Amino acid sequence: MRRVLEMAEFIPERRGDEESIKVNTIFRWRPSGDVVEKQNESIRLYDELSLHTGFTKDEIEKDLKSKKELLEWLVKNNIHAIGQVGGIIANYYSDPEEITRHVRKNSLPSWVKQQQG
Repeated sequence: MRRVLEMAEFIPERRGDEESIKVNTIFRWRPSGDVVEKQNESIRLYDELSLHTGFTKDEIEKDLKSKKELLEWLVKNNIHAIGQVGGIIANYYSDPEEITRHVRKNSLPSWVKQQQG
């Protein structure tokens, strides 16, 4: 059996003329319970996402929370067929309010119901 022991990011730092690399461990595997535990928040994640999206940290967190809820809803409703998942994701990006309404009500769009049939 294989395990990822640790997930970390390397953060370049500059103090005056000196450059160094800081290691920020985000997740670490604990063999005693065979679990992966969160150690720290990512520093680079928000920097990179903000750079590419223009979102603030709060906007990124809100967006990630919404997408997490969507994925949990897909699992809860046993939606795993590629066409259904792709359709829901496409609809989420074209009309996020409509899909979010279904997620919060735990209801399925009519076209998904028809496909499940």
